Amino acid sequence: MEELFQSCDVVSVHAPNLPETQGLISRTLIRSLKNGAVFINTSRGPIIDEHALIDEMKTGRIRAYLDVFCEEPLPLSSELYSLPNVRLSPHMSGGHTINGSYERGDYIVRQLLTYSTDGTLNSEVIKHRFKITA
Repeated sequence: MEELFQSCDVVSVHAPNLPETQGLISRTLIRSLKNGAVFINTSRGPIIDEHALIDEMKTGRIRAYLDVFCEEPLPLSSELYSLPNVRLSPHMSGGHTINGSYERGDYIVRQLLTYSTDGTLNSEVIKHRFKITA
């Protein structure tokens, strides 16, 4: 993995969240990405040292595309929202299956009920964040 991180223009993570994969993408690996590299995580948040990723993103030398996070939904206080070299999108696991379609529909209905009851949403899309949300 060290060689891949050092030599690839794009690193995309596709791994299950298992005890042995948690923290697999360490600070050392993230720092070893070459300048201008693109880092993509569409697997599971805990696989990556998110604090290390945020620290590296602050340097501006790489870009990241993320749709999974250590805490989901991503807290509004996360620094990831404010970094210009980070693009965020919601993870829609299983979206191409019958069960995935039912789960998506169920989620939407629950969100509508919650919003109509107390005016809140779990995954609100805020207009001023459009530029950083995929």
